[in-house]
Amino acid sequence: MLDVLQALFTTNERRSLKLTLHGLLEVDSGQFTSHPELNLLNHCELEEGLTLKDIFNYVDKHELLKEFIKMYSWCSPIDKLHAAAEEVVKEQDLWSLEVHGYGEHYDKHSSLGIYMYTFHGIGALGEDTAKYYDENPDKQRPDHDCYGVGMSPMGTIAHLPVKLSDEFSITCYGQKHTVVQRIHATPRYTLLDILDAIYWEISFYGGPEEALDMRDTLCQRMKEVEDGTVETKSWDEVKENLRIKDWDEED
Repeated sequence: MLDVLQALFTTNERRSLKLTLHGLLEVDSGQFTSHPELNLLNHCELEEGLTLKDIFNYVDKHELLKEFIKMYSWCSPIDKLHAAAEEVVKEQDLWSLEVHGYGEHYDKHSSLGIYMYTFHGIGALGEDTAKYYDENPDKQRPDHDCYGVGMSPMGTIAHLPVKLSDEFSITCYGQKHTVVQRIHATPRYTLLDILDAIYWEISFYGGPEEALDMRDTLCQRMKEVEDGTVETKSWDEVKENLRIKDWDEED
């Protein structure tokens, strides 16, 4: 594994790649590479229609790549997640899956920003989102909604095509967490960007069993709140208890 890391960060050779149903294609030469672990930092695109299951199959065929992603993306249950994709379950009402670039920068509060690639589902507007835009016709209504897939059984999303967003958005915050600027750019994904976004998200709550337990727990908590069987506190009360103070105008 140390040899892989050394090769990754010392090679100066850069290639354009495309992950296809048949393998990792070097675009310029038209040849397939048999060493994806040595091409993780190269620019990569996805073949149209490539599904999450196709990506799982590719990673499964390359043991060194799988072991690297397992450690790099903290995805220890990678084999269980791959196996769960084989289970036949009810499909979710999503159109596709997407890797998207996202960042946040906090003016005057930190010299560092948060920049990452995320992985989520794309589908029709949810009920609450649609209601918001119905009640606010002056707002630009989006044509889709984004949905987290961290707790989704792999069998419900493995058949979906994975796409790369053509936009990287950075939100800059100012006083009192107000949005002062949104920066949009066209991202250039590496193979590592794509795989890390996918495997980080799908293993965020652990393996399939842990994700299902978390999902059941959250559903139970929501039901208790709706039924009024648990004590709740307002955000103002929480801030007061934790001695959290709103940013003042000079912050």
